[in-house]
Amino acid sequence: MFKGLPRVCVTVAGNSLAELRKRALSEIAGQPAGERFLELRLDFMGPAVLREPAGLAKLIRDLRHRRVALIVTLRSIAAGGSFPGSAEEQLQILTTVAGAG
Repeated sequence: MFKGLPRVCVTVAGNSLAELRKRALSEIAGQPAGERFLELRLDFMGPAVLREPAGLAKLIRDLRHRRVALIVTLRSIAAGGSFPGSAEEQLQILTTVAGAG
């Protein structure tokens, strides 16, 4: 899909799925398809969103359809993020959303 990744990755975070979507779409607005590269920080999301990742998967599919290169992260508190869960929970959430694209 991409010949190579763009040189700049923009980090996007939000407290809710709607906020994350709004910020992601704002960042890619006006950017050519080959220059869209986002990091979606899931560790700022509320626990309810992370327990039901179908909405996140839909957002990821939508961004991929718009030809956005993505990195999805879920940083633990120990790694400087906000996710309070265990490494096993991180892996489960990231594995689920990875299936989206």
